[in-house]
Amino acid sequence: MYVRRRLALLFLLGVCGLPVLSACDSGAPRRTGMLGPGATPPPLVAQAWLNGPAPSASDLEGRVVVIDVWAHWCGPCMQAAPHIVAAYDRFKSQGVVFVGLSPDDARQESEEFLATARIPWTNGIGAGATCEALGVRTIPTLFVIGADGRITWNSNLDGTLDEAIEAALERAKS
Repeated sequence: MYVRRRLALLFLLGVCGLPVLSACDSGAPRRTGMLGPGATPPPLVAQAWLNGPAPSASDLEGRVVVIDVWAHWCGPCMQAAPHIVAAYDRFKSQGVVFVGLSPDDARQESEEFLATARIPWTNGIGAGATCEALGVRTIPTLFVIGADGRITWNSNLDGTLDEAIEAALERAKS
């Protein structure tokens, strides 16, 4: 029922021409700030993994990694999905790894979200502690992690996801 009300509100806001929220509250406890460039991300821990197994440290080591934090009930997450999928399609051949994280543990709804959004990469659900450790306050939120294992960009910074991935790939070559 709560999800239906939230979707109905977003629909009404859009139909009435009012600005729709650009991000959803993640429900995570408030922290002082999101991890930014130079920070080491926490281990990616979730209660369950969809679209594949949990990524191991060796799967991620030396690779550029994109972390997409989302929730099945988040309208802006669904709106952002085609752009993130396009980035995945552009950069997967260059070895960029995409991982999704959701603080929710609603398996069926999350599976439906991933299918509707056509998201093929591994996604952890029930990842609230990891999202909190990343300092995520709103969703969708994106992070780019360089081949050195440090965050190079998050979606609260200037620039685009594509630019951040390209910069991280360039740094990995040098």
